[in-house]
Amino acid sequence: MIKKLISAAALLMLATTISAQQYITFDFGGGINNVSFDPGSNGTKKVGAGIATQIGYRYFFNDNWGAGIGVGFNTLSGKATLTFNQNEQNGTDPTILTEHKERNYLTEYNSVEEKVKASTIDIPIGAYYNYAINDKWSLNAGVNLVVSILAGKKFESKAGIVNVSAELPYYNVVMTDLPQHNLSTYSDFDGTPDFKSVSIGIGGECKAYYALNDKIDLSIGIGGVYRFSDIQNQKLEKLFNPDTHEYVGITQTSLCSGVKLISFTGTVGIRYHLF
Repeated sequence: MIKKLISAAALLMLATTISAQQYITFDFGGGINNVSFDPGSNGTKKVGAGIATQIGYRYFFNDNWGAGIGVGFNTLSGKATLTFNQNEQNGTDPTILTEHKERNYLTEYNSVEEKVKASTIDIPIGAYYNYAINDKWSLNAGVNLVVSILAGKKFESKAGIVNVSAELPYYNVVMTDLPQHNLSTYSDFDGTPDFKSVSIGIGGECKAYYALNDKIDLSIGIGGVYRFSDIQNQKLEKLFNPDTHEYVGITQTSLCSGVKLISFTGTVGIRYHLF
């Protein structure tokens, strides 16, 4: 009896393997690869762009339904132009050579253009449906659970200025252009934002395949990933610290309500038939 069950299982596995279709896919493209954040009333935001590449493995149980896994690399960006004032009340400055050392910093952000960049390694795991139109053309759609691992991150600002002045409330005086008191004009910032290293998202894709021969298909398609994890890790109060001259980037401050990575790209690629 046991031998019969083992034989039946072996035959079932053999039949499944014979009827299964297995592929290796490679796709390259680009489009909206956005580091999404909202500066609110402190500025305006532009949608970013980037590239997307992916290599995948597909296992189709029959002519229509299959599953797959892949690994991909994406570059993403986002840009904001910041124009607002940020004041620090009730500070003290020991370098003020008077009895009353109270001062309030007045920090003006004048058209500061900040660009945020990120790159991710994506691991999509999903289900796929294939529909053959004829001998040459077929349509394929899939939905994925996507794990994104942050591979790189950076911010930079090459336009606009930050102007720092100070009010001495006791004397009703505003001081400017005194670098020895950290009162000056600053520009050209860059640094590394503190983002969470992993985010989770849902992805989808739709492709059209054209068969060149029995082994190779060409593809064109669209796809997207909405990573619903907020990767913002800090909510600092100061965007620019006059005492240290450090500009931390808006995505690390309470001026920004959250940071997410969102992609919508067009791709071209090939599909290689293993079996």
